[in-house]
Amino acid sequence: MIYDCDYIGRDHAIIRLFCKNGEKHVDYDENFLPYIYGIGCTCQDISRVQGIKECEPVSRTFKGENVDAVKILFHFPKDVPLYREELRSYGKIYEHDIPFARRYLIDNDIYPMSDGHDLKVLAFDIETYTETYPDSRKDPIIMISLATSEKSAVITYKHVEKEYVEVVENEVQMLTRFFELIKEIDPEVLVTYNGDNFDLPYILERVRVLKVECPLEFRILGRGATTKVRVPGFCHIDLFPISKRLLNLTSYTLEAVYQEITGKCKSKIRGDLISTYWDRGGEPLEQLADYAREDAEAALAIGEKFLPLQYALSRIVGQTPFDISRASSSAMVDWLLLREAHKRGEVAPNQPHGGEYEKRASQSYEGAYVLEPEKGLHENLVQLDFRSLYPSIIITHNIDPLTLGCECCENNTSPAGYTFCLNKKGFIPEILKTLLSERAKVKQQMKKSDDRMLEFQQWALKILANSFYGYMGYPRARWYSLECAESTTAWGRMYLKQIIDMARKEDLKVIYGDTDSVFIKMKDSNVERALRFLETVNTSLPESMELEFEGFYPRGLFVTKKKYALLDDKGTFITKGLEIVRRDWADIAKKTQQEVLEIILREGSPQKAAQVVEEVTCKLKQRQVNLEDLVLYTRLTMPLSQYKQIGPHVQIAQKMKQRGEDVGVGSTIAYIVKEGRGLIRDRVVPYQEGEPLNVQYDADYYIENQVIPAVMRIMTAFGFKKEDLIYQRTEQMSLEKWF
Repeated sequence: MIYDCDYIGRDHAIIRLFCKNGEKHVDYDENFLPYIYGIGCTCQDISRVQGIKECEPVSRTFKGENVDAVKILFHFPKDVPLYREELRSYGKIYEHDIPFARRYLIDNDIYPMSDGHDLKVLAFDIETYTETYPDSRKDPIIMISLATSEKSAVITYKHVEKEYVEVVENEVQMLTRFFELIKEIDPEVLVTYNGDNFDLPYILERVRVLKVECPLEFRILGRGATTKVRVPGFCHIDLFPISKRLLNLTSYTLEAVYQEITGKCKSKIRGDLISTYWDRGGEPLEQLADYAREDAEAALAIGEKFLPLQYALSRIVGQTPFDISRASSSAMVDWLLLREAHKRGEVAPNQPHGGEYEKRASQSYEGAYVLEPEKGLHENLVQLDFRSLYPSIIITHNIDPLTLGCECCENNTSPAGYTFCLNKKGFIPEILKTLLSERAKVKQQMKKSDDRMLEFQQWALKILANSFYGYMGYPRARWYSLECAESTTAWGRMYLKQIIDMARKEDLKVIYGDTDSVFIKMKDSNVERALRFLETVNTSLPESMELEFEGFYPRGLFVTKKKYALLDDKGTFITKGLEIVRRDWADIAKKTQQEVLEIILREGSPQKAAQVVEEVTCKLKQRQVNLEDLVLYTRLTMPLSQYKQIGPHVQIAQKMKQRGEDVGVGSTIAYIVKEGRGLIRDRVVPYQEGEPLNVQYDADYYIENQVIPAVMRIMTAFGFKKEDLIYQRTEQMSLEKWF
């Protein structure tokens, strides 16, 4: 099993394959060379360019048409950008932006993680000594924690009475011992949480400053927010970007993500207090050691949740987990298409730049069909969904850039007016057929087996299959096609409208329709009539398309399109579009909205829900709400110097910057609005978890800008107005109202 791949340079580039077949070992391939394609030029032209190893004429296709191409080979991957501009003077060049190691896996039809070997995982984390944001040039690392599935440990150079702590003499010895333990444990996978941008660059800088002998190889790729740290011989997975991609949270701290996936809390010590714990020694130092150990154990627990999905995607896409874990869904689709193109002898288009990209980015097309819902509370609802609607449409109508513009298949013209040939094999439909077929097999296996890897495999297949439609409309895609993307949604609108029309002809009441699903209101809890309708629909659909029974809901609330809440027959609460997921909503608003929805759906009582809102506004006015429920979080999306409008979070960030704290793009600022006069931005105070804060909050702000807006989107459906929901304090009813 190959778990990582890179290359080294000698007199030419040599591929390294890091493998496990019982034991870890490294395989080398010295026969594969970097190359690109030239079209519209000859080998005689290319031979004039100094530094080219060799070139050969080859027959290929480009955009489905036969072309005479030149395969241009180089000694090293770095030669490609070096001679690229000169080569362009002789013709057009293609595939010059495909990384060498990734191309090797594609060309040789190699799929990493293809065998079921267990990989040993080692998680680690560092603690640094600083009173502000740590500076790796001067602030030492004081603890390094490590965790495997078998044990965890902390290395430090102050005496700590803990059995899991290994004490050495100084920072140099601690770093040396850390490298020794990696060698001793000999994992295949190294797991960090924000290791790309913090832990590993920090360790490497301390190694440089202290002149520590490092037996491991490190490669820092990219810079800024795109920094990636490769550790050849190991597969380094940074869980921070994965967590941001897969979870929807207010905060993505290690503590927040750990709690989200395990339901458990871990200890938290503020960064600027770590030096205080270290200096005090004794019990505070022991608490710091516990905290450090928990950091590594938490990273390992998060890895246990997310790594199987990365492995599954790696097997399917055919790239290493290191690359997969940092890739967008469009990048993974791109790699799948590059693999298919190579098999067919098709030269891949280049990614767009400059004017071409800007032109694509300025174009738009009509999206999915949405039928406005019948607002209010409904009972006995059945939801019917198309199974993989867009992938099925792409397969059914053979939608692909290479099949576009057909004159022989007029019966396959989309409602958008584009015709696709049914007699050619498109890249995208063929890959989708494979993905959907594999997912169907895996789901069948899941019915007979408790193997959790099957769950991750089908999840990975679903992610990839659903990414192809978006890829075709993505301006940076190699195989971008506005016509394909527009045709996919046009056929989607057509099929959904057909289903709605068929339901109405059967005298079924359609409450709501959106993209690939319809909600039908039944007379009672008997769903047999809906199931018979389902069978009728499926006999009228093309072979690769199918409508499925998604669920029965005893009660559902519809507010407006894409905003509804459901209670299923198992008592599970489901919301769409009503969830408050933005960071600038306080917990008091989220909790109140959740309680209102639950009361309406479980008890069917909007009046009781209104009373709950009134009670919350009363507690706010009477200062009975914890400050933790009033914290607002806002992320900085650009450098502070670029903000023209100074919002509350920018105001606080500027003050933090003046104090020497490291804040910038991506930093999340937490704050509370205090009582007083003037602009909101002048009445905010920073909030840090665990830090005592003596402040009078602005009750009216939280009522008018948080709680009421969060519930009004629901309560207006029942005729309530804002004034009906706010507690009105009077002298006569100060206590009587509640007793």
